[in-house]
Amino acid sequence: MDNDESREWTFQLNIAGLTLLLFASSYIGQHLAVLFPVTGGRRIAVHYLGELVLTGVALGYAMWRAFGASQPQRHHVDWLKRSPIWFYVGMASVVVNLILLTTLVVLGKL
Repeated sequence: MDNDESREWTFQLNIAGLTLLLFASSYIGQHLAVLFPVTGGRRIAVHYLGELVLTGVALGYAMWRAFGASQPQRHHVDWLKRSPIWFYVGMASVVVNLILLTTLVVLGKL
């Protein structure tokens, strides 16, 4: 695999990781709300934790895209093609989701 193909593969892994993060983070907050019953504002924050994470990721990604739009700043978004960090973040979020779901099933709270 040459350098361009490798960079494209890494970019595709990052896109897959962001997709996994989107899937898993929508459930993590709901599972935590069932597992740790809290009241008031904390319950709302825990329930919408996934949406808060997604909002933060979307905002950060939009800022990187806007900041990296000009040619001199291109290296600020080029790291998506160098390191598959979002793939690992997405996989970790799926694992956390699976652990929470298993815990809820074992405890009979689901």
